[in-house]
Amino acid sequence: VKHGYPVTIFEATSKPGGALQWTIPQYRLPKDVVADDIQDIIDLGIELKLNSPINAENSLADLKTQGYKAIYLAIGAVKSRGLPIPGADLAGVHLALDFLRNTIEGKQAAPGKRVVVIGGGNVAIDVARTARRLGASEVQLVCLESRPEMPAHSWEIEEAEEEGIQVNNSWGPKEILGASG
Repeated sequence: VKHGYPVTIFEATSKPGGALQWTIPQYRLPKDVVADDIQDIIDLGIELKLNSPINAENSLADLKTQGYKAIYLAIGAVKSRGLPIPGADLAGVHLALDFLRNTIEGKQAAPGKRVVVIGGGNVAIDVARTARRLGASEVQLVCLESRPEMPAHSWEIEEAEEEGIQVNNSWGPKEILGASG
């Protein structure tokens, strides 16, 4: 809008912000901060259409027919990668982004008293710290990388350890076993 181009955002969900809104935990990024920043952008004259995914009913071709001259797709990373190991489909095994989103939406039940998180990145740290906040008394983080190789920020790892999360480096799962629930 600032340079004379009207902008419309077609947001697939009920709130704008993508990962900022749906996967980053509140303790790291308060939702009121996200809302304020998004409102500042909308106030520039942006048209926001919520619950408007680009799909078969509202395709890119349809947008062009409606007169949109330039289209930028910002689809984000909305799916977690599961592990191709036996037991990954057992009850109680959650994918990271689903777990975080369900927590933000208030749909995630307490994960149990003992939790193992597999991964060494910032998302794994977020899951471990969120599980702790949901009431897990023991949270173990297991990752293939050595401590210096972990992709998570060093301060995130340190903060997780300060919260009592045990980091186990250079470990990797071969199988997830389930017995007696």
